[in-house]
Amino acid sequence: DALINALLAVGLDADGAAEAVATWLGADMISEDDGSIRLGQMGEAWIHRLPTPAASGGRGEDNVAPIGLLSLFDGTGLARIAVEEAVRSVAACTLVAAAYVENDPVLANAVGATWERARQRCSELVPYQHLARDVWDLLRRGEGRDTTPLQDFASTLPRGTTVLLTAGSPCQQLTFAGTYKGRQGLCGPDSVLFYAVPVIAWALQQMRPDIQVQVVLENAASMTRGHLRAILVALGCPTEAGHVRTLNAATWTAFPRN
Repeated sequence: DALINALLAVGLDADGAAEAVATWLGADMISEDDGSIRLGQMGEAWIHRLPTPAASGGRGEDNVAPIGLLSLFDGTGLARIAVEEAVRSVAACTLVAAAYVENDPVLANAVGATWERARQRCSELVPYQHLARDVWDLLRRGEGRDTTPLQDFASTLPRGTTVLLTAGSPCQQLTFAGTYKGRQGLCGPDSVLFYAVPVIAWALQQMRPDIQVQVVLENAASMTRGHLRAILVALGCPTEAGHVRTLNAATWTAFPRN
């Protein structure tokens, strides 16, 4: 009751507060014990530090910086297209690894097939590996496996790689067009998945301290200021001024996105 009352105090209605608590319970983020609430148990997640490759420096023999791409909530695979175009425009870097996470099997299979056909036409392209459907599965060991998908991805990266962690996490409860006009926000059953982004960024950095992880996040521009601040804090930018850069897609399209 105290937790629901706290959610009511920040603007959620009774249904929204109850749904938020149910979501947290279902995700094992919290647990109920004799009427009291405590943080949930840590699931089977593995974040072991991996050995650093022996190659010296953060650049290859041709003084070209290695770039890796890990696209969460990949959708139609536009992140890979954007990164490929950006890398081609900068002679001093090259894409050395690319992988994606997408829950929709139709989209995931279509993206994978598209890039496999592209590799048949140009063998120099790196594979686009579908690591998992659920973003949290990146931190879970599959049945009969000793490593997680994130560990497998991290182990392929050359020393000093800059990893672009791109994500367009679900906006259903963050957008003003949602059921609660954005008030449910990060407490919602879909939009709560945003928190996988900073967790995975942190885990990847812990596994490979020699690499740099840069997060590129897209979401609805109509989210409330409170939820925007929560996102910034989770990503290590406690103020909007802490951004490296904030872009609004409305500059190029009919759709405002931050």
